Amino acid sequence: RRQRQMCIRDRCGAISKKHLEAFFSNREKIELSAVCDIVRNNAETVVKEYINKNYSGTSRFKPAIYTDYIQMLNEQKPDVVAIATSSSSHYPITMAAFESNAHVIVEKPMALSTKEAEEIINKAQRKNIKIAVCYIYRFLPHIQKLYHAIQAGKLGMILHGSILVHWNRNNEYYQKAPWRGTWDKDGGVLMNQCIHGIDLLQWLMGSEVKKIYGVTRRFLRPIEAEDFGTAILEFKNGAVGTIVGTVNVYPENHDATLSIFGDTGTVVIGGNHIDTVKTWQIEGELDPHHKENNKLQEKNVVRQGHSALYNDFIDAIINNREPLINGEEGKKSVDIVLGIYQSAKTCKPVTFPVNFGLTQMKHFFDK
Repeated sequence: RRQRQMCIRDRCGAISKKHLEAFFSNREKIELSAVCDIVRNNAETVVKEYINKNYSGTSRFKPAIYTDYIQMLNEQKPDVVAIATSSSSHYPITMAAFESNAHVIVEKPMALSTKEAEEIINKAQRKNIKIAVCYIYRFLPHIQKLYHAIQAGKLGMILHGSILVHWNRNNEYYQKAPWRGTWDKDGGVLMNQCIHGIDLLQWLMGSEVKKIYGVTRRFLRPIEAEDFGTAILEFKNGAVGTIVGTVNVYPENHDATLSIFGDTGTVVIGGNHIDTVKTWQIEGELDPHHKENNKLQEKNVVRQGHSALYNDFIDAIINNREPLINGEEGKKSVDIVLGIYQSAKTCKPVTFPVNFGLTQMKHFFDK
């Protein structure tokens, strides 16, 4: 049965448009029934300037407009809800969607505490509902190629890996959306900007995290949370991971680099959005990568990932299987970030599993 789907966003902007593009790339399988924004003009604008402009001839994409997501859920009774709101609202909207028996696609992070993430997972299981978390980089072709190479043992024993995010988010970025960088609603660079890379690192290392030691700083930005964070991760299989994230790079984004080191292979993927294969050296492979194709168009990275995630999610519903990035998978990177925060707060290593939430970091940098 064709799935009825809608996009929820408190400010219909760049990310909501990526979700709309994902709708349209899978338009033979889904129907857009409604959009919601707490400011009605935002929703009207995105419908007028994006949907009508690009898909005016598509009768199945003439959504109703709401400012209250509860009203929308009650009246539309959708099969699927896509949540692209500010981070702290992911949990309550997800739970409300579950109450209306809707499957959910939710932007990262799925929740801001281990308790909330566990409640989402448990409720989805009790109600036999699907959830997918938007860690879209897992779907990119070069990341998929690396994952399957690791799974096939081509890199041998995975020894260590790293994710380095050297970006710039200036003061204006935080002033535009006051929830950004707050402990109640967002977290800092680790929870917001670095979490995609952290998800990739833990997924590719092939083992659960055992222990974390983290350090955070608020160097420059006018926010409550950290603008710099770093951590060492010990995995249960003995491998070691490192994380560095900052939004203080002058004068603009530098790179985001993922590196995986095995005893028979080294792969480094960099670029502004982990979009460029820098090194692909695997024992026995004569042609490590096609140089003419190793650079993705940056503007297409997010679009490709969201479209692939939607395709996977729709297939999971139709065939009654788990999506690639279900609740359990989505929780792993949240746990890592929360573990770093807890370690930074206590000045001690944190052993998994963690039990922590962002609100426990209130006033951390005030002392």
